[in-house]
Amino acid sequence: MAARYDLSIEVVSSGNVETVEMDYLSDPDSDLDEWVPLDTHGGRGDSGQPCIQIMDECPTNEADGFTLTVMRSHPIRRSRAAVLSQYLDSSQCRRPMSTIFSHRSTIRSRRPSHPAETHQELSDEARQRKELVKNLKSVSKRDGVCMIRGLPLSVDEKRHLRREVYLDEEGPSSYIALHCSWLRFALSGARRVHVSTLWRGTLKRVGAHFGTGVLSYFLFVRTLLLYDSIMALLVGLFVVLPQATQGPELPPARQSFIGLELLTGEGYFTNSLMYYGYYTNTSLRKACLFHCQEAEELGYSIPLAYHFIIIISFFFTCVMLVYSLSKSLGKSLQSEGGLTVWFFGSWDFKVTKKSSILLKQASILTQLKERISERMAQNKRGGWMVRVWQLVVCGLVWIICLSSTGICVLGIYLYVKYIHLKKVKNVLGLPFLVSIVNLVLPGLFRATSRAERYQSPSTHAYVAILRHLLLKSSILSVLSFHWMTDDHRRLGQECWETYIGQELYRHVVTDLVMTLLHTLCGEFLWSWCVDGVRRRDQRPVFDIARNVLDLIYGQTLAWAGVLFSPLLPAVQILKLLLLFYIKKASLLLNHRPSHQPWRANRMSTVFTTLLCFPAFTGVAGCVAYTMWTVKPSLTCGPFRSLPTMFSLEREWEELKDAHYSLAWLSVVYTHLLKKPIFLYIIATLLLLVIYINKQRNDGQKRLISLLKKQIRNEGEDTKFLISKLKTLHQEHHE
Repeated sequence: MAARYDLSIEVVSSGNVETVEMDYLSDPDSDLDEWVPLDTHGGRGDSGQPCIQIMDECPTNEADGFTLTVMRSHPIRRSRAAVLSQYLDSSQCRRPMSTIFSHRSTIRSRRPSHPAETHQELSDEARQRKELVKNLKSVSKRDGVCMIRGLPLSVDEKRHLRREVYLDEEGPSSYIALHCSWLRFALSGARRVHVSTLWRGTLKRVGAHFGTGVLSYFLFVRTLLLYDSIMALLVGLFVVLPQATQGPELPPARQSFIGLELLTGEGYFTNSLMYYGYYTNTSLRKACLFHCQEAEELGYSIPLAYHFIIIISFFFTCVMLVYSLSKSLGKSLQSEGGLTVWFFGSWDFKVTKKSSILLKQASILTQLKERISERMAQNKRGGWMVRVWQLVVCGLVWIICLSSTGICVLGIYLYVKYIHLKKVKNVLGLPFLVSIVNLVLPGLFRATSRAERYQSPSTHAYVAILRHLLLKSSILSVLSFHWMTDDHRRLGQECWETYIGQELYRHVVTDLVMTLLHTLCGEFLWSWCVDGVRRRDQRPVFDIARNVLDLIYGQTLAWAGVLFSPLLPAVQILKLLLLFYIKKASLLLNHRPSHQPWRANRMSTVFTTLLCFPAFTGVAGCVAYTMWTVKPSLTCGPFRSLPTMFSLEREWEELKDAHYSLAWLSVVYTHLLKKPIFLYIIATLLLLVIYINKQRNDGQKRLISLLKKQIRNEGEDTKFLISKLKTLHQEHHE
């Protein structure tokens, strides 16, 4: 926002001084520290002509002052001593330091011609510096810092001068505070290097050409990557890495790697850090370099670390989800102003690169189309016959979608019960069946939805998301029932946790394989055929609902598998990275922007809500049920021979004996974590936070709508008064 300043102009020429006072509108982003020499015609002049400089005064009150000084520039040589002398005189007069500045070329100290002159200048500089330090100490610290800041010296010299002035009277704390300020600056810079800078250029390009709806998908991929990275980091540092340094108690016979393990998760990966059964139920021991009978224990218990890291990783993920949901709710309800305000105030004048300018123009054009399309959709109102017909068509489409979903889910259940449990070697049958259903049914949903003809594209997107959500939730419910029951024990699995981990790994990998096949063989092949007949308008539009629900489905599997396969979040990270680049290439090469662009201002909120409540809460409930009630395997894993995964009393006693300072963790575990009421309290508090934020945002939204209505009423009142004044004026002249 521009600010008004009073400027004083002094014109010094031929002994005549003219002072002109004027108002100046300044933009805080503009650079005013610039010399502009003027000639007699108002252009740039050479030496001997007046030159002008605008400098920012150090503020002495709430309003910043600016002084415009115009002086005749002449080629005289100025040393550092002269500069210090000038500012010494100004400091003695208690004037602001930035009143008169020299040209940058004259600020630099010139090399003198004779050695005697050099010695004289050095002595003058030292004397002037001492006097300047003395005068700076005599004023207040605020004025002194302001005066030092205005000196035409380098940052290093200003820093040394400030230490020389204030180090003696404040002691070492000033020096420490100065270094702490640099530390704070470094930390603030490190905070800016965040995941938000990842794929920044790609996201700008996608948003500029395809709109905010498609952009929300790629932003969601980046958010999931952050969640998986934090979970993988916690599990890797505190569970996987300690176990890797220790090794299993009895090294199993490892099978040779043939490559099929990447798809099935069996064979070479079975007895590895990938799965639950590899981890021991003992504490870490010091490495034995020579032949020794017994190694000394370090007191780091693998069962306690495994137990706590799973809980902490889920807790951190829950906190991040609640924070993201509250933040996205606030952003979705913010007012962006009217169409006219956005149109005339959307350009960024800092953009100078040609490619950035073109990208910004495309972004503004796309967002204008979205807003205009939204306004047009709101104004379209059909008759009652059209609405009745649309309701009938929508009802038929919903019947087709729900019936097809029910038939496919029933088929998956029958396959699990009668085929999958009897054919042990057919480990890829169930994952590929589920992936085929997830691939075929969304195409059926999209084909039948064309008959609905919703006026608003956003309504069409939300309905599609709901249908895909019902399909994914039904499939995950059947799979969860299969994994949580005792069906896996009929297969003779000694370590059922490893079996479930392998199942989840296969579902994650097959989902990635089928997505890549659909993208490479489906979308690229269709695009090649369309380009061959020169019908680029027949390219498909990016299906946001389908791709986003695929991401939520895969993320649900990754969260569910972290208990049985600690490295599954790392596999999910690789999957998300590959999906991002494949989907980006497919979007730019095989898809076209929608003919009905729509503004997805609340799409990120919907995605985060679906990720939080149906996905994360369901997974957290299943994991909590498994850890509290299901009996672990007797021969494998860190919780072998225990009634439940929470029965760790012996490990807590060993921890207190080894590290007495950590005894308070046993109290926390016994009185808080071991009781389900504690989790209910935490869940209630998090839901309360979400509810409060939603109510606050709703109140702000109502207030904004009331203020907009008030502005419209005031505009109508102004028009009414102007019309009355015109009428009175005409009557007066008549």
